[in-house]
Formats: sequence, C-alpha cells, structure tokens
Amino acid sequence: MTAANDLWLHIDGAYGLAGILDPATKGLFAGIEHCDSFIVDPHKWLYAPFDACALVYRNPSAG
Repeated sequence: MTAANDLWLHIDGAYGLAGILDPATKGLFAGIEHCDSFIVDPHKWLYAPFDACALVYRNPSAG
C-alpha cells in the first residue's frame, strides 16, 4: 500500500506487461516496481486457446 496516500496501486498488464521483457520498450515501464499488485494474462499474448492469468501481490498478506 502506498504509504503517502494510503492507496493500493494495481497494474493491469493483461496485454502490455510482456513489453517489459523487450529492452526497446522496458523504459516505458519505469515505476512499475512501486505497484502493490499486477495481473498478466499470458493467454492473450501467446494466443493460447484457454484462459490463464496470474495475479501477483507484493505482500500477499496485505491483499
């Protein structure tokens, strides 16, 4: 939880979060390390025929 404003910062990286792996676009993700949680849906960018997602918490006990 962001202490300054008592806010939870969640990033919905369903499609775009994979871009952090590309050195050419990694800079666009500056500040992501401050998020409390993020979600990524690999089935969307890997074109898998089934749903799969991951919700990741910085501190699972806070969620």
